[in-house]
Amino acid sequence: MSTIVARAHHSHRSWPFARVAVPSLPPPAPSTRPARAVLVDPHAVVTDALRTVLTPPAVEVAAVARTAAEGRRAVAASRPALVVVEAAAAGCGARFVAELRSSDPDVCLVALTACDDAEFCVALLEAGLDAFVLKRSPLRRIGYAIDRALGGDLYLDDGLAPSALALVLEGPGRALPSPPEAEVFALLGDGLTVAEIAGALGIPDEAVATRIEALRTRLGFETDARLVRAAVRQRAGLGR
Repeated sequence: MSTIVARAHHSHRSWPFARVAVPSLPPPAPSTRPARAVLVDPHAVVTDALRTVLTPPAVEVAAVARTAAEGRRAVAASRPALVVVEAAAAGCGARFVAELRSSDPDVCLVALTACDDAEFCVALLEAGLDAFVLKRSPLRRIGYAIDRALGGDLYLDDGLAPSALALVLEGPGRALPSPPEAEVFALLGDGLTVAEIAGALGIPDEAVATRIEALRTRLGFETDARLVRAAVRQRAGLGR
């Protein structure tokens, strides 16, 4: 089984949080328009295999790149909804992913890689990755992972998800939450809204918001949405 977590798409000023679901989820509804995709991988055998998975009407491969520089040009020219990249290739790692995320917050970023190192995965996730898939996975599973990512879910290959998620939440320099913050973190993982958390703890909404802000700063997350995503992961037993 792979790890799939439904994400809340909210900015850090968006309150209250929507409910966040955890596995199992139905497949995302097919789009009426094909999602344009750019493939970045040095090996033709990989991109050729991906073309058999990424087919209209769901996905249309707009460009194939062999290097990071080619990938940047292809993304700029195609403005894709999806980028699938071998993040272990030269110049295609976390900095490349962060650059793509910065240029387009809505693009779906999928790493299809032969590297199964947990710290490598964590760096990509923190850069803004949407799905981490190992190349040893069957083609059907790779296609499924991409579908889930396009549908808004975080997808992590089951070959490393638990260790990677543990590192995300317990990495070097991450201070542990205080008991009041830990309470809020656990309730966020249950999918409760700010008002519901306030009611459960018997405190004002503003106090909950303050604890969430403290959690976000303490754990090193740039947005509330990422904090919620981490809370759901841990509540699902995929973190510590």
